[in-house]
Amino acid sequence: MAITITKIGSDTELKEIALLADRIWHECFVGIISEGQIDYMVEKFQSYRAMTKQIIDEDYSYFAVRDDGELCGYIGAVYGSDDIGDARGYGSDDALAQYDAFTINVIGDIALGTLRQD
Repeated sequence: MAITITKIGSDTELKEIALLADRIWHECFVGIISEGQIDYMVEKFQSYRAMTKQIIDEDYSYFAVRDDGELCGYIGAVYGSDDIGDARGYGSDDALAQYDAFTINVIGDIALGTLRQD
């Protein structure tokens, strides 16, 4: 079990993250919000188009989280104009079975620290 975090550097990687985001949101939010609401949230905030806009317009960075080379999560991170950072980590059911939510968020904080150094 080897966790790696890499900053997304290509369009292909971002598309892969967007597909995972759709899967994760449909795994995690079923029974909490309706299918239609999940579809709306993914399209509005976690789709390929939305993430591309966030990268271009809002200076977001996305990171792939891989376990032994397999994509299992992702992190979106940004610093605001007030120099306060925000990072959100998302993991698939498989990843969450191995790592708790706290660990996923610590990984997000690491990514944010990496972004701060750029």
